[in-house]
Amino acid sequence: MVRENRSRFGGGVALVSSALPYDDVVLTIGNDVAIEANYAEANGGGIYCSGEGASVAVKGGPLRIAANVSSHSGGGVALDSGCHIALASAGAPSGAVVEANVAADGAGVSADGADTLAQLYTTDPDAPLVVSGNHAWGRGGAFHIAHGARIDAYDVVLADNRAERGGGAVYVIDGLVPVDRQAVRFRMTRDVSDAPAGAVRCAAPKRCNLLIGNVAQAADGTAQRGAALLIHGDGAGNVILAPSASFYGATFEGHYGRTLIETVAPTHGYAGARVRLFASLIHRNTAREALIENPPRLDVNRCRVAQSR
Repeated sequence: MVRENRSRFGGGVALVSSALPYDDVVLTIGNDVAIEANYAEANGGGIYCSGEGASVAVKGGPLRIAANVSSHSGGGVALDSGCHIALASAGAPSGAVVEANVAADGAGVSADGADTLAQLYTTDPDAPLVVSGNHAWGRGGAFHIAHGARIDAYDVVLADNRAERGGGAVYVIDGLVPVDRQAVRFRMTRDVSDAPAGAVRCAAPKRCNLLIGNVAQAADGTAQRGAALLIHGDGAGNVILAPSASFYGATFEGHYGRTLIETVAPTHGYAGARVRLFASLIHRNTAREALIENPPRLDVNRCRVAQSR
């Protein structure tokens, strides 16, 4: 157990690859690991990982990253500058791998910078990975994805996360990245064909690939943008590439906010942000204004909307 530690970066664990050319620095997490109640003055209350040669992988289980706090981004996990992380439920009894963490942005997981990648998946078909009960006093209750980073979630559950300034579950901020790098991307899917080795599909599809009960609401009770997803253009950097958020076979249920999915300002250059909804179900959500607001490109195919208002 890694518990009740304090640092500027990585309250519980810090992993940094800073040499040029980058040297590989690898953290392997084994059986029965808990990273809890740690505090970071900057990023990564539980885990901080930075650098193109840095990576974190789960080889055992169960793993729990819970009740960590960051004053900036990544209450549970913060990644930047090309770090790769693979998080698996690995048979966790409750599946709650990233739980009850707190940060300004990205209370669960924050991924920032070109080539930074987080992959979340399960190795036990009966125990999907759950990101739940995380609280951002800024944006991104579960995930914060910025400036060329990517997060891929395979049959994951995002439940009861909260953000006070928008993006109750997922917050994507595009920025500008070098033209030879990938644009910022979030993807939620049941297809594990390109997931890390050992990833499996959930045995009960209705319980997985699920966004449920996420909230975008200020401390004073005012509904905020994007209870499930908020995409925001910031106009910094070099050459903009259009960000995207894609949901394949996902279920959106029980959200509350000003909107369910929103692009705050159409991003500059190219065709702007893209939101893809394929074979997804949107039901029993409460949006004070519109369910879906302002996406420059919205692709909807074989979806159903029911009992939402």
